[in-house]
Amino acid sequence: AAEHSSGQDPGVQQTISYCIAQLSEGPERSVEAARELFEFAHTSHDCSEVNKEQMNREQAVPALCKILEAESDEARYEACSTLSELAFRNTRNCMDIVHTPGALQSLGKILR
Repeated sequence: AAEHSSGQDPGVQQTISYCIAQLSEGPERSVEAARELFEFAHTSHDCSEVNKEQMNREQAVPALCKILEAESDEARYEACSTLSELAFRNTRNCMDIVHTPGALQSLGKILR
């Protein structure tokens, strides 16, 4: 009942959970999963704030931060984009990124 009162579609909720699980399944799956999570977190999505909170609860930030160290440029790019969207106007996600060991160093390497 809590999910419905938030306005979040149960199908979206399941897809977000599935995508978070896929983040640790290798470069190809993590690229697609990160892209989908980006779309659900983007401010153009009706429930972006609720979706971001779900992603936070389900540990998307540490999973995305691990991908920042991936060999694949595409995987690193998608993880970086999704983290950026998760952090946008969301203090909790910003703080989780800052406090994830190695995340800021990895982001720095990508930005160089």
